[in-house]
Amino acid sequence: MITRNAAALLFSCIALAGCTFDSSGFGEQPPTTQAGTETTGTTTSTTTSDVTTEPTTTTMPGDLCGNYQQDAGEECDQGPNGNGVCTPSCAYNVCGDNYVGAGEDCEGAVDGCVNCQLASCGNGMTDAGEECDDGNADETDACLSTCKNATCGDSFTHVGVEQCDDGNDLNTDACVDGCKMAVCGDGLVWDGNEHCDDGNQVDDDDCPNSCGPPGCGDGIKSPGEECDDGNQVNDDGCSNACKNPACGDSIVQSGEECDNGVTQNADDAACTLGCKDNVCGDGKPHMGVEQCDDGNQVDDDACTNGCKNPVCGDSIVQDGEDCDDGNDVQTDGCLDDCKSNTCGDGFLYTGVEDCDDGNDDQTDDCLDNCEPASCGDGWLHADSTEECDHGAHNNSDPAKGTCKTDCTRNGFLVFVSSKLYIPGNNDFNSIAAADARCADLAASDMGWLKIKGHKWKAWLGDGAVGPGNNFHKSSVPYYTLRNTTTAKIADSWTDLVDADIITGIDVTDTNMELTGGSDCDGNHVVWTGIKADNGFGNHCSKWASGDMQMTALAGSVKRDDGGWTDVCGEVDCNLSARIYCFEQPS
Repeated sequence: MITRNAAALLFSCIALAGCTFDSSGFGEQPPTTQAGTETTGTTTSTTTSDVTTEPTTTTMPGDLCGNYQQDAGEECDQGPNGNGVCTPSCAYNVCGDNYVGAGEDCEGAVDGCVNCQLASCGNGMTDAGEECDDGNADETDACLSTCKNATCGDSFTHVGVEQCDDGNDLNTDACVDGCKMAVCGDGLVWDGNEHCDDGNQVDDDDCPNSCGPPGCGDGIKSPGEECDDGNQVNDDGCSNACKNPACGDSIVQSGEECDNGVTQNADDAACTLGCKDNVCGDGKPHMGVEQCDDGNQVDDDACTNGCKNPVCGDSIVQDGEDCDDGNDVQTDGCLDDCKSNTCGDGFLYTGVEDCDDGNDDQTDDCLDNCEPASCGDGWLHADSTEECDHGAHNNSDPAKGTCKTDCTRNGFLVFVSSKLYIPGNNDFNSIAAADARCADLAASDMGWLKIKGHKWKAWLGDGAVGPGNNFHKSSVPYYTLRNTTTAKIADSWTDLVDADIITGIDVTDTNMELTGGSDCDGNHVVWTGIKADNGFGNHCSKWASGDMQMTALAGSVKRDDGGWTDVCGEVDCNLSARIYCFEQPS
């Protein structure tokens, strides 16, 4: 709506600018000339006048309204239809002039027309029929988008005024009368949430202050309850089931480490019957976790401190174990079977043993003291270049030894046994047994020679086997050895069997020289079964019988002629005598 003064001002502006308004605002200036033009119907008349002179025709005000010129008595003139600012009656548009001009929606008695504007909710003006109009769509302030004042029950929560608004008048739901949230103690029973609500703070009447049914959790100890602290804290002095704390109630209470319930607590489970965590060392084997648990800190008994059954390899020395280093290294001091690494076990003990072949064969590359075989160790080694090895008796001088220091031969060694044997006994019942006795005497650690691994044969015949067919026929001399001096017996096999040796064979394996006495006294007699001409004599049934009714041919250590093998003649087989032992090549 435009006031008359404003319209005059606007009209002056338009006149100066040469513009016009139509009914809705600015329009085009109709064509003009120096003469005014009036158009009616199809006839046009034109009056021409000078712009600086008054018209010659005198008219009354209003007679020329609509000619687009402001004449006397006109506020404006924008043609017969006006232009929204200037009405067809040549007055400025104002509300109430029955002309809908610029800025107006309506005029006169039009439904909903107020002050030339049509009424509209949300236009920010409180129109007829509206309680309010704040020009927004916010439903939480004092004026709703329907231009109604916010009230309790309109289904919209008025911020700062209402707690809630559910649009109904029910007092049994979450939003009660007065648009307040339902709470215990408001005297209204909230369906599904409260059992009762008496609106008071008396806890021991028919409705407790919790608004719940009387019972566990209402803070009042009722029959059947052990306690009732009215809270929902399960691990305080009263459980949520109104029971006093107890191990097995599935609630970890003060003083308990765990509680899996009466059906799960067990001394072989994760939580014991005492509601303690089952740990190694508590004396309670945890099934599936611990192999044992003896409850002590003794690591080398039947259950280790790690609650494991003792086994070799656990680094704990248990009964029956020599050691336990916890590894499977076979070259250190403890083997993987928990036995001490010792010489002869077949495992080389690094830094301690030079070799270990796990056997007691002294003729191979490793001796039974776990030192490598070598010339001078007293053992004749198979698969080697050694011809002999007399150990400490090795000497390259034939006058001092029969085996050189490089383990090649000066000759063959001969001795008479330090022991006397009765034919038929277990240690002398065949030529083979007598051969073995010679080897034992030569190698004995109790003897003097300590020559090991060599082959020896006894000078014996049994009617079929004898030196002539089972001895090596040497081309080098035969010697006895006493202390560090040799005594030549014969220069060769041929010299040995010619019924005339160089000196008697009277030195024993114990370094004893048999002297004194007669040729055939008991100390000098030697079983042979061989005659001076190398033929066979009697032999006590191949040396297997000690029958006193039988005899065997014998010689004497005192003789250096053919008598060395037969001078004592026939000797009863139940008597004892020595044997001659000859070294053989191996």
